[in-house]
Amino acid sequence: MKYYLTTLFILFVGNMNADKYKILFINTSSVVIDNKKLHVNDTFDEESFIRWESQEQAMKVQNLRTKQIRIFTSKQFSKSESIKDFYLKHNHLSTRSGGLMDEEELRIALKGHFYLLDDIEFSTILSTDDTAYFSIVFDEKEQILPVNDGNISIKRELFNQEKSIYRVTIYYNEKLSSSRILITDDMTIELLPLVLKN
Repeated sequence: MKYYLTTLFILFVGNMNADKYKILFINTSSVVIDNKKLHVNDTFDEESFIRWESQEQAMKVQNLRTKQIRIFTSKQFSKSESIKDFYLKHNHLSTRSGGLMDEEELRIALKGHFYLLDDIEFSTILSTDDTAYFSIVFDEKEQILPVNDGNISIKRELFNQEKSIYRVTIYYNEKLSSSRILITDDMTIELLPLVLKN
């Protein structure tokens, strides 16, 4: 399970056919949507209302039309907000796309508060080989971010999980020129529980 980033904004417009979402993961045994108890692999549409059971309840979903993957958490939603209303209100970034981000797009995409269930991944046109790499700094430690299938990963295992919220800085490092480019120093990662009892 991976959490992908892109800079593509999703704007919902009047559409006769509401987008449908498939539940890929929930950190509880079920989630109540439109007064029905749903589980992994169940679907719902963008007009649906989620009844969150706790502040830390979260789920990973896939838009069946665009194939984009998102994390939804109770902390993001107001009580009387549908999925469609949420997107219109927050003008949220999508979380998965085939596009590769350049340096400026990375600065935009990696700024803000991110909810982490598993891994956060991003793709870029910047070189990531023996001569260049991305690194993450938090709690006075710096670690090189691994690359998997062309995607740079911020893995849950990087964090000792003694706390749930981390303020991080991301750099792009070029060995040959010894240059160090700040990508963001305004990124907060909040670890969500993988399992909650409901």
